[in-house]
Amino acid sequence: MKEFFDYNTNFGHRTTILEILIPIFITFTIIYCISRFRYKIKTNIKIDKLFRICMLVSLSIFYISNYILLWMQTGFNIHKLPLQLCSISALLCIILLLTNNKKIFNFVIFSGVLGGIGSILSPDVSCSWMYYRYYQFMGMHSLIAIVPMYYAIIYKYLPSKREAINVFIIIQTLAVIMGILNTIFNTDYLYVGFSGNIGPKGTIIECFGESTFYLINYEIFIMSVFFIWFILFKLIFYKNYVIKNK
Repeated sequence: MKEFFDYNTNFGHRTTILEILIPIFITFTIIYCISRFRYKIKTNIKIDKLFRICMLVSLSIFYISNYILLWMQTGFNIHKLPLQLCSISALLCIILLLTNNKKIFNFVIFSGVLGGIGSILSPDVSCSWMYYRYYQFMGMHSLIAIVPMYYAIIYKYLPSKREAINVFIIIQTLAVIMGILNTIFNTDYLYVGFSGNIGPKGTIIECFGESTFYLINYEIFIMSVFFIWFILFKLIFYKNYVIKNK
């Protein structure tokens, strides 16, 4: 049992296609079910509350247990702070579930959905299904995508163009701050590197080149994904949840 919670034993394992596809399938199945049964959830306060509590408890356990186990086994230092975008998104999703705050939703509908799905498709950790780290990683990243989609479908939260631009500016500001931090302390938060490619091995970011080319390609990639998702989200949401309800 002790080995199951070990964060070091499975080092070097390359996550298999099946270990990636199963969480993706579960994530999209849950989002589909939320959409499919949205009217029942909307009209039943108890079901809505139960669903949010389940997501809150699960996400909190994944988030807190990760850092407790990480710090207990490898020590606490500047390299292991919850400053990656997905960690920030997880904390904000927890707050969103507690407060239903629309401003927080505006942020996590981008950082949570894109970061969560992107991390599952291209995980930056070498984790195996035989260890808790795999379930924690996949579970947390799945939930930070599911939570904002739940609020979009059930509560009809939808970011405006201005709100989307504000979120993009916030992410850019965070990137600059983390880039400075990474340069000073040799960390890899948000994978912003001013002196070279600090993208995790085995992910698409690793292919962005070095030095200036890395930053330019990274910026183009983030900007493209961000605004493509905004357009798709608006189109899908308007077609399925606005027109049908008129």
